[in-house]
Amino acid sequence: TINKTQVFYIKYKNGERDVITSANSSATPITFSGYANVGAIFDGYGAGPTVDITAGMKIYDYFYAGIATGFHSYLEPYEILFAAYIPIGVNLKGYLTKNRKVNPYINCTLGGFIGIGEEFAGINGFHCQVGMGIDFKRFTFGAGYNALVKLGTAPTGYVKIGYRFGK
Repeated sequence: TINKTQVFYIKYKNGERDVITSANSSATPITFSGYANVGAIFDGYGAGPTVDITAGMKIYDYFYAGIATGFHSYLEPYEILFAAYIPIGVNLKGYLTKNRKVNPYINCTLGGFIGIGEEFAGINGFHCQVGMGIDFKRFTFGAGYNALVKLGTAPTGYVKIGYRFGK
C-alpha cells in the first residue's frame, strides 16, 4: 500500500482510468503570491542598485504569472553618469520541483521601461529579463540577463535577493 497523495491515477487493463484526489489535500490550483526584491544590475563599465516588486498568481505549484515593476539605476564610476529606469512587465516563472522548501525556477520578465535620470530621460522601450533562481522557504535568490532594447542600450547582468509573500 502507498499513500493516496503519491498516486495521480490508476489505469486498468481495459483502458479506463480513475483519477485519485485526496479529500485532505491542501493544494489549491491557483494561489496569490508575490515577490519583493533588492539587487543590482551590472556590466563591464558600471553597476547600480535595483528594487523590484511583483504580484500575481501561482498555478499548480509549477507556474507563476504576475505583474512586475520597480526602480533600476546604473552608475559608471569614472564618468558623471546617472541613468535610471522604471521597468513594467509581465513576470513568468516555471518551477522545476513541487518541493515546499526548495524550489528552483526559470524566470522571464517581458515588458517596457520608462527612462528617468540624466542619461535615460525621455527614453522608453522594451525591457527583458531572463534568468534562474531558487526559492528557499520564503526567501528567493536569482541571477540572469537584463536588457533594455532602445538606441543600442547595453545588456547587463542582474542578481537579486528577496522575500516571497502569499502562498
